[in-house]
Amino acid sequence: MDNTESTQNQSKNMIIAIVGLTGSGKSVATEFFTNKNYAHIRFGQITMDILKENNIEINEQNEREIREGLRKEFGMGAYALKNIPKIETLLVENKDVVLDGLYSWSEYKILKEKFQDQLKVLAIQTSPKKRYERLGTREVRPLTNNESSSRDYSEIENIEKAGPIAIADFTITNEGIVEELNEKLNEVYCKITGKEFIKKKEVSEKTEVDSCCGSTTEVNNPKIRPNKIDYYLEIAKSVCKRSTCLRRHFGAVIVSKSDKIIATGYNGAIRKAKDCMEIGKCMRDALNIPSGERYELCKSFHAEQNALMGADPAERRDSTLYLYGENADGSISYGEPCMMCKRTIVQGEIGKVIARQADGSIKKWDVSEFVAEENVGKNFPKNIKDSKEFKEYMDSLEN
Repeated sequence: MDNTESTQNQSKNMIIAIVGLTGSGKSVATEFFTNKNYAHIRFGQITMDILKENNIEINEQNEREIREGLRKEFGMGAYALKNIPKIETLLVENKDVVLDGLYSWSEYKILKEKFQDQLKVLAIQTSPKKRYERLGTREVRPLTNNESSSRDYSEIENIEKAGPIAIADFTITNEGIVEELNEKLNEVYCKITGKEFIKKKEVSEKTEVDSCCGSTTEVNNPKIRPNKIDYYLEIAKSVCKRSTCLRRHFGAVIVSKSDKIIATGYNGAIRKAKDCMEIGKCMRDALNIPSGERYELCKSFHAEQNALMGADPAERRDSTLYLYGENADGSISYGEPCMMCKRTIVQGEIGKVIARQADGSIKKWDVSEFVAEENVGKNFPKNIKDSKEFKEYMDSLEN
């Protein structure tokens, strides 16, 4: 019996690989399956593990060197080979697995040969126009249409990204809102598990479909429990209602390692100072200052900073900060700490940050990623990064 047969006999659990071009909605799909109790494997975590094991500083240059070194030694399928032991361990533990970060055709072939019918690929397809629109309206590191197009070409030509998308077992189009995408994901989930799928619109207005199998629950049923991430983000959403900012309202909740809320905070003027609601005007709006720039002209102390000020230093070590934001019209804002808040979070020894995104998905960061960004100047405005002085500064930093 070969290794492949042995692996298949160990478990009948499924491996779902989510693929798609940038901006297609892969993070929403990954979150969907994670909420269905699939174990989550992020391919790129291998890079971070190697850096930590060898006590190497986490920054973009070192990460790139590790990636290039692995691919030079093991080929374009390096990350598949390195993640196989993790996948096998989870299958032995009788867990289904969702893979985040399967890119290349070589990676796909290696995993397909190894796991055969246990591996299913789900492709999220979105038109370039829609993806570029999403990427261009991101509050942090937005891309122009030319930058988005260039990234597409690079991913298709250099890392063989189109192959797994073309050969996918399931394909979903994502041109609408996150609720529509989640319903399509639920349909795929039911096909994979062999359960009956019922569209929500086919169910009485008084009930909503509870996943699959035609079971329904009352919309007002108090027994429906949110998972912990949604629970804390809903609290952050309530906290953001206290914001006095005229542009965006943010709420932050810090939860200790022992799963206890230790502090909350929202963005607003410092103590005893008049806020923008009282003044009736935003200085940055009046000066047409783009989002993410010239924060020294903002009256607000940010939600993350206020929460950190209220947290006990011992309890906040390695804790998780949950962040939720709303635009002035009440719609969900893109959620990511600004450059100054990222620095404050690092200094405050927070371990992770979790934020709700504008499309309803959830994004997570290990705080070590903020240190890596700092070392390459990733969060500076584009006009600064394009300047001669910035490039000279970065050259000095690397030397």
